[in-house]
Amino acid sequence: MLGPLFPLLFALSPVMAAVSWNMTLENHSPLITYAPYSDGTADGGWALWTSDVGFLPKDAGGKSATGDIFHVSSFPGASFSFQFRGTALTLYGHSNATYSVSLDNDSKPSPFELPSGILYETTGLPLRDHYVTVTLVEAGHTLQMDFQRAIFTASSPEELTTTEYYGTQRTDVVKFAGSWKPVPLQDVPSPANPIPYSETNVYKSNVSMTFSGARAVSANANLNWGHTNYIADLNGVQNTYNASTYWLVGDTVMFFQDNLDPTQEYTLTLIHAMSGPDYKFTFSSFKVWKPIDAAEHSKYVYFLHPD
Repeated sequence: MLGPLFPLLFALSPVMAAVSWNMTLENHSPLITYAPYSDGTADGGWALWTSDVGFLPKDAGGKSATGDIFHVSSFPGASFSFQFRGTALTLYGHSNATYSVSLDNDSKPSPFELPSGILYETTGLPLRDHYVTVTLVEAGHTLQMDFQRAIFTASSPEELTTTEYYGTQRTDVVKFAGSWKPVPLQDVPSPANPIPYSETNVYKSNVSMTFSGARAVSANANLNWGHTNYIADLNGVQNTYNASTYWLVGDTVMFFQDNLDPTQEYTLTLIHAMSGPDYKFTFSSFKVWKPIDAAEHSKYVYFLHPD
């Protein structure tokens, strides 16, 4: 005879697998280095071009960059480069000039058999830091490159990740030091979605966030004519970038770091790095990628157990 039927609770551990997500760097991000310069004329280096305006009119510094935005060059030897950590990379843009792509010092010449709108694409990379450089070879006059954005694949060992967003009004998390003021501007981060941001023109003023349990972190702000260099400090490791452009770019990635240890505490600080009242620096938001605790996603099943 069967005894009373009762449920036995079994916790099934979730299958842990690496989770990938795409990180986008627009061509105007300070994390991308241009040579011989990033803002000037296209026949001597690189110039910012927008589908709404074209090239920036002379003496019109600070005009809002709206529409599709590209960095354009027709200068032989012009290049752009950046570092990323991931397993795949796609560079978007167009070129009727010949160019080479060097990935971790392995250089390959164009043309590449790729769909229209893609300059370069690679997958199956080992999950580590990589360095890529794109260099124009035969260019000039009507031969040019238009670079729009880079998308690379980052990864986390956890099954799921979430993102947490902290804007300027989250003063419980975002800490300002020095002299800052809130600034509402219609074109930041975009005319369709204006959001107040914070601005300083005081040397060494900074904004920071302390966090833990994270796999990656980023910071966003706007760029503009007359903006300053800034220092990004993550637990004492510092890098200096340039936030100045001829155009007003409403929102871009100012810092990104992957491969963080969720068991460690981190402090990310952005620091105004040039002396002088005319140099401005802005801040819009921090973003943190956090793994979801596996225990929260355990699955349970009930069995009928005979006596």
